[in-house]
Amino acid sequence: MAIILQLPYNEANKQIAQGMAEALGGKFMIGDGMPPLPLADLAMRNAILQLQSDARKREFTLHKYDYIWLMKYINEEPKGITLPGIFTAIETFRDYLANQLGINGIGSISLLYNYSKFQFGKFPEWTFTDTKDAGIRLQRVNIVRRFIHIYRQEYYKIATRL
Repeated sequence: MAIILQLPYNEANKQIAQGMAEALGGKFMIGDGMPPLPLADLAMRNAILQLQSDARKREFTLHKYDYIWLMKYINEEPKGITLPGIFTAIETFRDYLANQLGINGIGSISLLYNYSKFQFGKFPEWTFTDTKDAGIRLQRVNIVRRFIHIYRQEYYKIATRL
């Protein structure tokens, strides 16, 4: 069992958490003021924030519509990775990212919807009807690959702390 305490991280609160862990036999962590999120959601949030950070460092371009590729990948329910679950509507996915995870820089629902219609096939063999440019196709697939890599790292890092 893991419980996240919503207290500022300092030595006194760390000692309180350790004392509670010893007394109650569970693991207690000090949070950062964010509401506690399930492991998959927290890993998702951290992975997207890392993607955005990498894009700001100009390692690659992240368009407002590129988040739809993450939804498409998640909805394929890939084996070997624990993700937050499938999203039945773009509105639900955008709301999840913006409101539940606090992610900024996401395209509008209509923008995401328009781009969602361009993708066909199963990851990573996706095809896109809005472009014939193999470089753009590869860039979109690589955004998802980068997300998967970061997500797995974050998931493992968080899971080993609990």
